[in-house]
Amino acid sequence: GSLLTSTDMSTEPTTVPQAGTANFVAGEESEQEREQENEREKEQENEQETEQETEQETAMENYSDNDLNLNLNPDKDSEKESLTEPKEETDKDTGLEEESDKQNDTNSDTETGVKTQKGSSLGAGEEHNAKSGAEVKSEANKEPTNSHKEPTNSNKESTMPQEGIRKTRRFGRSYAMLRENRWVLSKRRTLKQFICCKPPGDEDDDDEAVDNNADNLSYVGKAAYDALRIKHSWHHHALWNVTSGRVVGELHQTPTNGWNLIDDPVEGHSNWFPEKMGEIVSRTEFWCDVLSLTPPLGVFMEEMRKAVAIVVERSKSRMHPVIIRMMFANIVGTPVNCGKIVKKLTKDLPEDGNVHLWVGAWRQGVSWNHAKIIAVDGKYLHTGGHNMWEKDYLTNNPVYDLSFEMEGKVAHDAHLFANAQWAFVRQKKRTISGYVEDKIPDALPSFLPHRTTISNFPSKKAPTFPTQYSRRLVPKHTPLQGRVPVITMGRYGNLVFRKRASDDAFNALIGSAKKTINFAIQDLGPICIPQTKLTVPGYKWPTKYMNAIARALWTKAVNVNILLSNPHSIPGGLTALEANYGNGWTCVDVAAEIIKRIKKQFKKVDDADLRNIVSNNLKVSFIRNRAGNRWDDGGSLGMHAKHFIIDDICCYIGSQNLYECDLAEWGIVIDDQAQTQKNNG
Repeated sequence: GSLLTSTDMSTEPTTVPQAGTANFVAGEESEQEREQENEREKEQENEQETEQETEQETAMENYSDNDLNLNLNPDKDSEKESLTEPKEETDKDTGLEEESDKQNDTNSDTETGVKTQKGSSLGAGEEHNAKSGAEVKSEANKEPTNSHKEPTNSNKESTMPQEGIRKTRRFGRSYAMLRENRWVLSKRRTLKQFICCKPPGDEDDDDEAVDNNADNLSYVGKAAYDALRIKHSWHHHALWNVTSGRVVGELHQTPTNGWNLIDDPVEGHSNWFPEKMGEIVSRTEFWCDVLSLTPPLGVFMEEMRKAVAIVVERSKSRMHPVIIRMMFANIVGTPVNCGKIVKKLTKDLPEDGNVHLWVGAWRQGVSWNHAKIIAVDGKYLHTGGHNMWEKDYLTNNPVYDLSFEMEGKVAHDAHLFANAQWAFVRQKKRTISGYVEDKIPDALPSFLPHRTTISNFPSKKAPTFPTQYSRRLVPKHTPLQGRVPVITMGRYGNLVFRKRASDDAFNALIGSAKKTINFAIQDLGPICIPQTKLTVPGYKWPTKYMNAIARALWTKAVNVNILLSNPHSIPGGLTALEANYGNGWTCVDVAAEIIKRIKKQFKKVDDADLRNIVSNNLKVSFIRNRAGNRWDDGGSLGMHAKHFIIDDICCYIGSQNLYECDLAEWGIVIDDQAQTQKNNG
C-alpha cells in the first residue's frame, strides 16, 4: 500500500523527503528497517521532549514566586527585563538614565502580575517552514510509485516538515505542561509556606536585585541600596526602588513659620495645607491613590470632596473611567465606615461622571496602614508625616509636622506600594472570614484577627474591587529638569511574616554616617500608657536602631543630634486618648539607652573615653520655637515628623517612626547634597 495511509494521517505525519534525497517506494524497505527507524525517531523525540521539559521546569522555578505574589507588583517583571538593556547616556545634571522610563512600560498583566513565558520552539518550527516551503510543495506534488493513490485529507500537516510539526505539537504540550506545573509548584510552595508559617511574598531572596539607577548614588545611598538589594530583592519595584524625581517648592511644614513663632499662631494659620492636598488630587486624569491613617476630617474632608467633584466633572468626556483608590486603617476598636466616607466624598455629585472610586481599610492583628501618600497619574506625589486631621494641625496648639511634594516617575512607586494593601483586602474578602465580616456593619468593632472593609462608587457601575495599578495604565511623561536621585522604601507590617525593608535600610543609612546624623522625630522610646512610663506590653526600645547609633557614635565619633517631641503634647483641645505626641521619655532616658548600647556592644569601654564621646558628640533635646517649648495656655509643643539627615548628603522624609510599631509605612530618601542642604535650611 501507500506510504501515507489514513492511519498515518490521524496519528503522526510521515517525514517528507528533503530535496536531493531519493524517494521511498512502498514495499522497498523491509519491515525491520521501518521499525528500527521508528524507534530511533521516538528516542530522538523523547530526548528532545525531556530536554524541553527540563527547560520548562527551570523556568517554572524562576517564575513560580510571581504566581504567589498577591498582585503586589504588576510591573516587577517588566522592570527586571529592563536591567538587561544597555544604558543610555546619563543626564548632565543628575546622571539619571532616561531609558528606564521606556523599559518600565513593557508588557505586564495588571491583574496577576505574572509574566507568561513563550517557548522558542514554535519560532524555530516556523523558521524551518519558511526555509523549506518550496521543497515541501515540490515533494508533496509528486505521485507515489504505487498505483494506489494517496487518500484525500484536508489536514495540511501532511505538507509540513516533520520537524516543524513535532516542534509545533511539542510547544502545545509544553505550554499545557507549563500551566500545569505553575499550578503544582504554586500549591507545593503554598503548602511549604503554611508549614513554615511564611506567607506569600515573604520568601528568602535567592538572588540580589540590580538597579542601574544605583550607579549615581552617594556612599550613603549605596549603603541603603545594598541592604535592600541583598535582603529584599523579592520586593524590588514593589516596596523599594531607586528612581528620580523633582522636589516642588519648599517643604510643607505646619504650623506655618512655626519655628519663628513668638506668640500662638493666628486662626487659619495653616489652611493652605489641606487646600494644597486637595489641589494635587484634583489634577487626576487617569489614576489617584490616597493613603492615610484615617479618613480626612473637617477642612481636609471638604477639600477632598471638592477635588473629587473636579475630577468627576472632567471625566465626563473620557472613554475609560478615572480610578480613585483611598486606603485607610482599621485601628483596633475604631474601624472605618467606608460606606459613610464614600457618601461624604460623593455628596451632590452628578451621576453622569466617569469616575470609579473605592474606599477601603484593613487591619491584620495590630498592623494597619500608616503611610501618608497622595499619588496622581504616576507623575505627582505628596508624602510625609501629615495625617488629614483638622484639630491636630489647623487649630490651637498645633502639632509640628513635615511633608513635601514631588514630581516625576517617583510617583509610580507610591501607586505600586498601594497595590499590596488592595490585594490583601481583596484576598481576605474572598474567604469565609471575609463573608462573616460583610455581615458586620463597618462601624462596629470586630474581634477577628483581621478586619477589612471596602465600599465603591458608583455601586452599580464600579466593580467590587479596584484593578491593580500598572505603569502602562497612565501616559508616559517627559523627563523633568532638576530631578534628583531618590530611593523609595517602605514596609508592609505583618502582611508579610518577617520582611521589613525600610528597617534594614534605616540601619544601613545610620551605619554609613561619617560626620553627622540629625534626627527630627516624634520619639525613640517605646509606646507607653498615656501620662506614664509603663510600656504597652510587647513594645520595647528599638534595639537595632539604638545599636546602629551607638556604633556610629563610639567607633567613628559621629555627631548625633536628636530632636524630639515634648512628652505628652496634646493639640487642639483634644484628650490624651485622642492625641498624644511624645511617648513620655525624657532626653536623659534616650541618652542613657544609647550609652547602654555602647557598653553592651563594646566590652572594654573606658568610662573617661565614653564620657568624653557622649559629652562632645551626643545631643538630645525637645523641640522649641523662639518663645520656648510651650504655648500660651501651658500646653507643650508636640512634633509628629519622621525626618533624619545623614552627613548633610542624604535625608529621609516619610511616615515611619523609629520607635517600635509594626505598621505599613512608606517614605523617600533624597540622595542629593544640594537638595538635602536646602531641606535642612
